[in-house]
Amino acid sequence: MKKIKILPICLSFLILIYILFVMLVNLSSFPGLHGDEAWFGLNAREILHHGTRSLHGLNTYTSSFYI
Repeated sequence: MKKIKILPICLSFLILIYILFVMLVNLSSFPGLHGDEAWFGLNAREILHHGTRSLHGLNTYTSSFYI
């Protein structure tokens, strides 16, 4: 009969618990966005509220205070 080593099993279990904790902490809060992700979201919001506009100009300046 093979002898089962308890230490590797316990360490694996503790690592799994730690990973689950790190992944599930602050799950209800929305993470921050990078500039390109925010740009796509702002453009989608503008299209939903105001419809499409002419195709010239790919970017509009929104500054950091745009809501």
